[in-house]
Amino acid sequence: MPDTNGTLRSKSYARHILLAGIASLFTLLIYLPSLNHGFVNWDDFLIYDNPHIRAFGVDSIKWAFTSEFNGNWHPLTVITYGLEYSFWGAKPFGYILVNIILHALNTMLVFFLAVRLLQVARRAGKPASDADALQTGTGILAAGFIASLLFGIHPIHVESVAWISETKDLLCAFFFLLSAFFYIGYASGPSVLKKQYYLLSFVFALLAILSKPMAVTLPFVLLILDIYPCGRFNDAANRLRGFNPFKEVKKALIEKIPFLLISVLSAVLTLWAQSKVEAINITIGIVPRLGVAARGYAFYLYKLALPFNLAPVYPMPASNAEIFNFGLVVALLALFSVFCVCIFTFKRSAGFSAAWIYYAVTLAPVSGIMQVGSQGAADRYMYLPSVSLFILAGVLAGRIIETHDKRIKAVAAVFAVFVISSLSVLTVWQEGIWQSSLTLWSHQILLYPGKASLAYSNRAAEYFKLGDMKKALKDVNAAIDIDRKNAKAYNNRAAIFFQDGRLGEAFADMNKAIELNPKYAEAYLHRGIMYAARGELGLAVKDYTAAVALDPGEISAYYNRGQAYLALGDYARAIADYSAVAGAGPYVTVDVAKGAFNDRGIAFGQTGRYGEAVKDFDRAIELDPMFERAYSNRGRAHLKAGDYRLAALDFEKAASINPSNPAVYNSLGEAYSKLGRKDDARANFEKAASIKKGR
Repeated sequence: MPDTNGTLRSKSYARHILLAGIASLFTLLIYLPSLNHGFVNWDDFLIYDNPHIRAFGVDSIKWAFTSEFNGNWHPLTVITYGLEYSFWGAKPFGYILVNIILHALNTMLVFFLAVRLLQVARRAGKPASDADALQTGTGILAAGFIASLLFGIHPIHVESVAWISETKDLLCAFFFLLSAFFYIGYASGPSVLKKQYYLLSFVFALLAILSKPMAVTLPFVLLILDIYPCGRFNDAANRLRGFNPFKEVKKALIEKIPFLLISVLSAVLTLWAQSKVEAINITIGIVPRLGVAARGYAFYLYKLALPFNLAPVYPMPASNAEIFNFGLVVALLALFSVFCVCIFTFKRSAGFSAAWIYYAVTLAPVSGIMQVGSQGAADRYMYLPSVSLFILAGVLAGRIIETHDKRIKAVAAVFAVFVISSLSVLTVWQEGIWQSSLTLWSHQILLYPGKASLAYSNRAAEYFKLGDMKKALKDVNAAIDIDRKNAKAYNNRAAIFFQDGRLGEAFADMNKAIELNPKYAEAYLHRGIMYAARGELGLAVKDYTAAVALDPGEISAYYNRGQAYLALGDYARAIADYSAVAGAGPYVTVDVAKGAFNDRGIAFGQTGRYGEAVKDFDRAIELDPMFERAYSNRGRAHLKAGDYRLAALDFEKAASINPSNPAVYNSLGEAYSKLGRKDDARANFEKAASIKKGR
C-alpha cells in the first residue's frame, strides 16, 4: 500500500515552506528601496569608523566581550559588524542588505513559531488554550501567514531594519524566536529529541543574549509557553494518571535556572555598560517613571494600530504635568480594560491572556521603569513584543477562514487586502526617512519642532559635513536653546566657529563643552587642535594629553600631539607618539598611518637617524605610492646621508607627482649638483625660480 501519511506530511511541509517563503519574500521586496540608503550620523559611525571593527580578528573579538560598545554589551553584534566590515568595508549597501535578509528570516520564523504554537495548543485542547477554535490545518496556516506577513511589513519595524546600528535587534530576535520554537518542541510532549531540543533552546537563548540584552526576558517567556500552548501544569491538557502539577511547576522552574543565569549576567553587564556612558537617568522619580511606563505600553499599541508619524526619537515628557494628564488616564483605562478581559477570559481563552502577558513582559526592560537615555519611547523596542499581538491577529484571521459565512469571508478578504496594501505603502514611505542624515533629522524636527536637541545637533553636523555653515549654525543654536547642557552641541558649534575663523567664540564654546562634560575626550582633542592653529603648542599638548588619558584609544590625539612635539623640537616625544600611532596597525586609517610614518621619519632625520628615517618614508610610500611629501622627505634623508643618486631619484618622482612645487626642484638641483651634473642642477634651480616668480 502507498504511504499516504508520508505523502500528506510532505504536502503539509511544502505548504508550510511555501507560505513562509511568500511572507518572507514579500517582506524582502518591500525593503529593497532601503538598499539605496547611506549611513546616518546616529551611531552608524561607530561601525564604519570603529577601529575594533575595521581590524577584525582575535583582538577585536576579545574586545567585543570585554568592553562596552556605546553603552551596550552585545559582543555577538559587534563581531557581526566586524565580519561585515571584512566584506563591505565602509559601504552601507552590504550592511543594509544583511539587515533586510535577517528581517526576512525573522518573518519566516514568526510563521513557523505561530503555526507550531497553534498546533500544540489545538492538541492540548481545553481549557489550556483558546486556539481549539482553529479546527483545521488551513485555519492554523492562515493564522501563521497573516501573523508573519504583518510582522514583516509593519512600518513600526522600519527603524530596526533601515537603521544599520539596529542589527542587534534583528540578530537578537532571530535567536530569541529559535529558542522559543525549540523550547515548545521540548515542552509540548514526549520526544526522542527532548534533550536536544532543550539544549538547542539554551544555545539560541545564549546567542540572543549576546546579540542584545533585550533577550533577558526569555526565561519568563518560556514559562508563559509552559502554560500556553504546552499546558504543562494542567491535568486536562496532560491527561496523565497521577499527574502532579506542583512537581511539574518545580521541574519547569529548575529548567529555567540556566536561562535565568545568563539573563542576570547580561543585565549586570548592561548596567555596567550604561553606567560607563552615564546613560541611566536617575533624576526622574519612581512614580513619574511608572507613569511614563504606563503611557508607553498604551502608546505602542496606538502606534501598532495607527502607524502614522513614526519618529526616530519620541521625546521624554519635560515635566510631571506632561506625564500626569488626560493622556495617562486614557492609557491606564486602556491597559485596565485589557487586564480585565484577560482575567475574565483566562479559563476559556488562555491564548489571549498569554499573548498580552508576553507583550507586557518583553516590553518591560525598555518600558521606562529603568529610564535609559532621553527618549520616551522608540519604534525599535516593539520588534520582539509585537510578535504575540500579530499572532493574535493571525488567530482572528484563522477563525474567519474556518467560518462558513461567505459574506464574512468576503468582507474580511477586502479588509485584509486594504490593511496589507496600506501597511506596505506606509513602510516604503517610512524607509525613505532613513535615506540620509538630513532626511532622518528633518523628519524628526518636522514632527517635534523645538523639542529634540539631538535632532538639531545631528542635522547641524551633517550640514557642517556638506559645507553649509549657515544652516549648521542655525541648527546647532536651536539644539543649545533646547538643551543648555548638550556638550556635544557646544563642541559642534565650536567647530563651526573655528571653520569660520571666529576663534574667540570657538574657544568659549569648547570650554563650555568641557565644563559640562569634563570626561569629553573629543572636546579636549578639538580644543588642542584649536590651540595648535593659534600657535599655542604648549596648551595644545596639554589638551592632547588629557584626551589620551580619558580615551587611550584616541589615535588622533597621539598623532596631533606628535605633530606639536615635532614643531616644538621635542623629537624624542614626537617619535614616541608617532610610534603609538604606527603600532596601532589596522586600527588606524591609511591617511593617519602614512602621516605618522612620514612625520616620524622627519623626527628621526632631525636626530641624525637617517636609516630609520628612510625606513619610515618607505612605509609611508607603501601605503600611498603617490605620496609626494614622503618622496621629498626620503630624498632629503638620502641627501643628508650622502646617497645622492637615491636622493635624485626620489626628487624626480616627487616632481612628477607635483610639477608645481618649487621646493622639489630646488632639492633636485641640489642632488644633481652633488652628483656633478651642473647643467641639470642649473635647469632645476631655474625651474624653481620660474615657478616662484609665476606665483
